[in-house]
Parts: sequence; C-alpha cells; structure tokens
Amino acid sequence: MKKLISVLSRFLLWAAFSGAAILLNHAAGASSSILFMKYDLHLIFTILCFPFAVVFSRLFTIGAQLIAGRRCGYTLVELSAFGLGWHRSADKGLRFGFRKPVAYFFHLETPPAYDGTSPYRLYLLCGAIPSAVLGVLALLAFALLHHIPEMLYVAFFGLGLITDALLTFLPDERLPFTLVRRLDRSLPLRRAWEHRLFIQANQRQRTYLTALPEDFFHTYTEELWHDPLIFSAQHDTCSRLLSDGRYQQAHDGFTRLYAFLSQPSVKVRQKEIELLFLTCSCALAEMLAGAEPDFSNRINEPNIELFLSRGGWASKLLLAQYIREILITGDAAAAQRLYSAIERLPEPLSLAQRRILSDAQTLAESRIKVSDDLVRRRDSE
Repeated sequence: MKKLISVLSRFLLWAAFSGAAILLNHAAGASSSILFMKYDLHLIFTILCFPFAVVFSRLFTIGAQLIAGRRCGYTLVELSAFGLGWHRSADKGLRFGFRKPVAYFFHLETPPAYDGTSPYRLYLLCGAIPSAVLGVLALLAFALLHHIPEMLYVAFFGLGLITDALLTFLPDERLPFTLVRRLDRSLPLRRAWEHRLFIQANQRQRTYLTALPEDFFHTYTEELWHDPLIFSAQHDTCSRLLSDGRYQQAHDGFTRLYAFLSQPSVKVRQKEIELLFLTCSCALAEMLAGAEPDFSNRINEPNIELFLSRGGWASKLLLAQYIREILITGDAAAAQRLYSAIERLPEPLSLAQRRILSDAQTLAESRIKVSDDLVRRRDSE
C-alpha cells in the first residue's frame, strides 16, 4: 500500500508539473514563437532547463545542509565529485584531494551524537528551502520581464526548481519529509539513522567497526527489525561481535537475523541479495564458533560468487572460503590458492579480518595437533 501511494504521488506531481509547463508555455505564446524563430535549438534548450534545474537544486540542497549541519553540530567528512574534493582524513584534518573508491557525487556529514539525540529536522528539511525560494523568484522575474523572450527559459528553470523541492514532501520513506515523520515517532530509529551516517563516514575514512566505541553499538528488539535502518544497524552490531572475536555471540546474532529475513512475511528491498550477505557473515561466525557446518557449505554457490566477489565484500567472501578449506574440508591445495588470492587483493585485509584469519589458522593448527596426538596414541596402543 505504501509503495502504491508513493507511485501515485509521484505520478500526480509529474502530472501537475507537466500541466504547469503547458500552461506556462501557452501563457507565453508570443515569446515561445519568437524563440522558435530566433533559435533553431529552442526545443532542446527548453528541455535542458529541467535537468539543469534538478542539478542546481541538488547543489542548493547540499549547500543548505552544510550551513544547517554546521549550526546543528554536524561534521563534514567528505564533499566530492567523482572522488575529487574535500576529504577528512584519519587525523580529522579536511584536505583537498582524490579518494577511492570513487563516489560519483558524494556529500557526507556525521551528527554530533549517536544516542538518538542529534538534531535532524532542520538538517533534513532545509534542502528544499533554497530551491523553492529561487524557483519562486525565477517565476516572479518572468512575470515582471515577460517582454524579454529569453525569460521563458528562466521560468521553465524556476518551475523545475520548485518541482524538485516538492519531491522532498512526497510520502516515500527515503525522502526527507517522511523520514523526519518516522524519526519523530521512534528513538531506536533515530539511533539507527545516526548509526548509518557514522558507519558511512567511517568507511570513507577507512576506519572500521573495531575502532568505534562499545556504546556505539546497540541491540534492537526483533519487532523493530522490519525497518531497513534498524536491520542494518543490528547487522553491524553482530559484525562488531565477530570483529572482536566473540564468535559464539556473533553466530547467535547472525543466525537470528537470517531466520528473520527468511520469513516470507518480511518484505525488504533486494531481499535475496541481503540474504547472500548474511550467508557470508553467518558462515564466518559458524566456523569460528565451532558450530555444525551449514552456512559454510553455501559460500561457494554461484549466486554468492556473482554478487559478493566484487567490491567491499570480495575480501570477506575470500576469507570465508579460505577458512572453510582449512577448518571444514582440509583441502590444502584449495586453501593455498585462496590464500594467494587474498594476498593479491587491491585493498589489504582490515585489522578485524586479519584477526579472524589468525584465529582460524590457530584453530586449524590446534585441530591438526589434536588429530596427530590421537594418531600417535592409537599407534602406541
């Protein structure tokens, strides 16, 4: 039902925008005729007014959020285009440069707190203000200077700005107005929203979960997991347990998340892919906790290779596959091949992943030693 309402609201906004554009063009019929005779590319210029309006609206939004964020205590972490821009380094200094992985257009700030008390209304909603104001000013300028034919382009540009500002208020949980309403009703959701911003910022600064304080991570009750923000935060909490070597607790947490997400009644975006991510996490926790093989037997399946063999999850998948060979199958040749692949990764393993690797190797060596001792004891008897 929510998805239907979101689609209908977008359709109505588009219909209203199209109607306003037609009325505007009709009201300025003389200017439009002059422009058609004056410019061969008049129609293209008119069409380009709208994408340019969207681009400028997004830039205005970022500028407004930078100002509002500073007033609310937010910290700028990155402001870049195609990886080039201002980046905050591990020593907290803000420097101009290039950073990988490349974000085609990236603006990121972190809130002043992570306990659900950060101000958010002004920060989230202020972005629509400059677009709406400038859009209205553009239409007023057209009304006052309509005798200049080129002002029709300004009017279309202003209409695009106003339309993009109105998108903010559509009933979609990813858009600011609906997000603010949701945050108003739930302290756990505010905490999960802050959690996501902090995690994104730390990933861009190459700071990992183990570097974050213990009270940053919070356990949410299962009835709250239907919300994607809270589910993601709970996954990060379990990942922290895994990174800290608390493998049994991590195994319990990951398997509960997997069982929850597997329910047919649970509807989330890209559910099947999320289950693949969880399979990899469950497999790591399962093997290091010494549980019966289940998830570890699935990590070589083609669908997991397809979705997890690239990007940030590639190292985690290789690590899980390597640990499976040394702890479950005992295939030394396959283990060596995977270990070589780990060493060739573009990005080295994180501190937490190196710890997991070391613990797995130690566990494998202890099992071999115990097995050798049993063989020697049996031979002596």
